[in-house]
Amino acid sequence: MPTAVPRKISPSVLKAKLERGLALHRAGRLEEAEAAYAEAVRLQPNSPEALRLHGVVLGALGRLTEALATFAVAVRVHPNFPEAHYNLANLLQAQHRLPEAIAAYEAALRLRPGLVEARCNLGNALVSSGRWAEAVTHYRAALRHRPKFAPVFKGLSTACRQLGQHEAAIAAAETAVILGPQDGEAHNLLGIARRAAGHNEAALAAYRRAIALTPRLASAHYNLGLILTGTGRAAEAVESFRAALAAEPFQPDAWLGLGVALQQLGRLDEARLAYGRCLSQNPLETKARTNLGGVFLAEKRHDEAVGQYRLAVQQDPRAAEARNGLGAALLGARRWDEATAVLRELTAAAPGYADAWSNLGLVLGRQNALAEAEDALRRALALTPQHADALTNLGGVLLAAGRPAEAIVAYTDALQANPALDAARFNLGAAQLLAGDLAAGWANYDFRLALRPAAERERWADRPRWQGEPLAGHSIVVHAEQGLGDTLQFVRYVPLLAARGAVVHVEVQPALRPLLADLPGAASVFAAGTPPPSTDFHCPLLSLPRACETTLATIPAAVPYLGVPAAASAAWRGRLPAAAPRVGFVWCGNRRHDNDHNRSIALATFRTLFAAQPDTAFFSLQKDATPEESAVLAEHANVTDLASQLQTFADTAAAMAQLDLVVAVDTSVAHLAGALGRPVWVLLPFAPDWRWQLGRGDSPWYPTAKLFRQTVTGDWSGPLAAVAEALQPSAAMALGE
Repeated sequence: MPTAVPRKISPSVLKAKLERGLALHRAGRLEEAEAAYAEAVRLQPNSPEALRLHGVVLGALGRLTEALATFAVAVRVHPNFPEAHYNLANLLQAQHRLPEAIAAYEAALRLRPGLVEARCNLGNALVSSGRWAEAVTHYRAALRHRPKFAPVFKGLSTACRQLGQHEAAIAAAETAVILGPQDGEAHNLLGIARRAAGHNEAALAAYRRAIALTPRLASAHYNLGLILTGTGRAAEAVESFRAALAAEPFQPDAWLGLGVALQQLGRLDEARLAYGRCLSQNPLETKARTNLGGVFLAEKRHDEAVGQYRLAVQQDPRAAEARNGLGAALLGARRWDEATAVLRELTAAAPGYADAWSNLGLVLGRQNALAEAEDALRRALALTPQHADALTNLGGVLLAAGRPAEAIVAYTDALQANPALDAARFNLGAAQLLAGDLAAGWANYDFRLALRPAAERERWADRPRWQGEPLAGHSIVVHAEQGLGDTLQFVRYVPLLAARGAVVHVEVQPALRPLLADLPGAASVFAAGTPPPSTDFHCPLLSLPRACETTLATIPAAVPYLGVPAAASAAWRGRLPAAAPRVGFVWCGNRRHDNDHNRSIALATFRTLFAAQPDTAFFSLQKDATPEESAVLAEHANVTDLASQLQTFADTAAAMAQLDLVVAVDTSVAHLAGALGRPVWVLLPFAPDWRWQLGRGDSPWYPTAKLFRQTVTGDWSGPLAAVAEALQPSAAMALGE
């Protein structure tokens, strides 16, 4: 703003102009006040008060460039005018030009050390600059001039808290509350100070008082939400964050907090939307992007999780949580080499990050690098001895290494660290069942249900779950919940429930409906997706053994408990060529199963078996062979691929009825053969599923089954050699035994 040549005017005229401007200013008529001040400046361009007041009203009108220019003239023309320096500093601070604001406040205070507002605001600017100790010095100096100035105590509380001086921070905030008992912001600051000191309940009370005084104080609602989330009260936290957003919708931090609370509640769809809103307002919010990756990971949308974590890492390459999440997402996508590389890099960069060591141990375990996996997990536990996830992962590695007793200890320790960790309790149950402790195992194995999606858990909320109550005169629906093999294994309980006097309805996977339509003991068998009948009780199929108090001695093992449907039996009669022996085989289970890489066998490995038994007629019962696998089958004259003829499980059952033996990996075909009472040889990995137990060559669930176990992890040559030897002519007559 150019300097005008001063003109002599009467002081009374200037005073009148300024008084008129002040009256308009106080009345909120800012445009008119600005015109009055401008006229005063025109009449007396060097009047310090006219320049100051004109700058103030220009700032209030949002005309910041003009306001700054006006204050610049004021301090140049009147360098010893402290109020001009002070007003300039306020405007600079409002524009976050903190170094310039600090210099202007210091200039004002050199001229007038007792200008308390300037010293208080200087303290605020220093706090915003992270210069907390200097801020405390200025706040305390301000209090020497005005001991009961509440804004100083507010700033002092913040600065002391940042310095870790929690009791001083609380004391300052309490004084601010005493000086301004109706000041919601003071109560909010008291809550912040109390929370920083770990006084959560006292902090909650302060936040609630702040909200009662100032219902639309967004920061108090937000802070209340943070503490509720941190103390496990996520449902209440959701309401607090929503109240904060109702007051100020453009708060990325509040959207982030809302997402965290919703994610804790398992409301993943809503959490995803909240993180999206946060990122729309602040695309560089790495925490929100990391958490969004966590939502996709929980939903097993692994590729989308990988994408979000990669973006988070690009935004902040040092973000350990995002890099750890990327490793977990790559693990979930079975991109194990990539996951291992990411997690090795992270543990090298952050050797004290226990979560990364835990995930590295998990992925190494999936790759059967068991010694390295155990070492990584013990590194995690050395850092955090009560790391429940690491203890759970260690249990899995020990189980895979054939050390079930140690695995049970690890799972038990995990539950001591976190009694609410359902995954550890479920895994403990599986380990106990594997070891033959069925009573304890069934109870803990039930915790698998807590890991199922919320919609699945809530589906049966309209009726009580059966847990062993008398059934005479009652109805019950039992329902499938896991794989096809699980259903085939546990429908054996249906006749037992019917014998107790129950009307039993059975829900099964659609693929099994044709086979099980006439299931003994069932009043009806319906496919999942069909509305269930109204019943008195429900029970998941795999919870029936617990409700029936099944022990090793009382397993209902009479076979066959399933039969071949008459139509399928008639259609298959005489279809297979006459040969002896006729052996069906399956080399692969569900390719999407988490443990498929251990349970299934590469078909090429079977070549030695086909070659060793040229006089045995082999029949492939595999329905989803790849083109490469079909080519392998076609190489052998003694192998017939039945895949094109197996339209349903009823067809597979009818084919089995004409075979002398079925050789299968751990998959639904093995369970079907056992349920039909057909001879079945099951090829098991070194660390088998719990139902096959340990060290035995037979199965208490299937009397016609023989078990061929790996003795070395990943090595199928031993079990297949044992099968080939057992198929020698001298042993072939024993197939049915």
